[in-house]
Amino acid sequence: SKWITGQVVLDYITNLMDPVFVGRMLGPSSLGLYSKANELASTATATLLSIMRKISFYAYNTIQSDLQKIQKGFIRSLDVISLVMLPFSFLVFIEGETVVSILLGQRWLSLVIPLKILSIASFLDSISGIFNPVFNSLGKPAVNAYATLSRLTLSTALLYFAAKWWGMTGVALAILVISLVVLLYNIWESRMLLKIKWKKIMPSVLHPATALLPVFILFLFLRAWIHKTENTYLAGGWMVLLLFVYAASFLLLSRFFKQGPRNTITDILAEFRHKGDLIT
Repeated sequence: SKWITGQVVLDYITNLMDPVFVGRMLGPSSLGLYSKANELASTATATLLSIMRKISFYAYNTIQSDLQKIQKGFIRSLDVISLVMLPFSFLVFIEGETVVSILLGQRWLSLVIPLKILSIASFLDSISGIFNPVFNSLGKPAVNAYATLSRLTLSTALLYFAAKWWGMTGVALAILVISLVVLLYNIWESRMLLKIKWKKIMPSVLHPATALLPVFILFLFLRAWIHKTENTYLAGGWMVLLLFVYAASFLLLSRFFKQGPRNTITDILAEFRHKGDLIT
């Protein structure tokens, strides 16, 4: 439809805005750093959302008249996003220097602050992204088009002054503000369509967020010692340890959360096993 076509066009233009402002106002060197920071921050989001949008759009189309199934599908999408993107964004935010040093080397450390800010924006965008197939498949594509138009309008208004006054960090902050505004708009527009109570949604975020508390405590006590060694292999092992602590904490806390990502992952694995049994 015209609304979906409009979304595609507006998305394309909007995605060009921040690199255009950075390149024109801050120069090619800053553009290279910003582009790399944006790429690192959005890699997980882009991959995950690309898969989920295709699956969700088809699923919502087949259950348009069943509100309960639509609600369940949305909550499952939120479970997956929170389970993956919340720890990803959190670890990048607290250990951006380590991520950059391991993946790119010391000479790229000047992109760390924009990377940290963009990682938060990426998490907000990942949540906004699960609203997209809901609106498109349930006859509300105009909402997505207006959300993208709002992002474009805000980008035009904010990015110039952000780049002029605060450089790359300002651009990243502007993107964060824009992502938050778009997410709030999506939540507002979905209220009457989805009719999901907050108590059904909160476990999707609370479970992985609570599982990150031991990670943060470990970070506070050991980070200074780990970074004092300036050993790349030790830093890599440190990142693996933080991920392991998150996974272990998530599993241990599962007994206290009757709803949330654990149930969704269990259901997904059960579906895969069922399909495997049918094939064999």
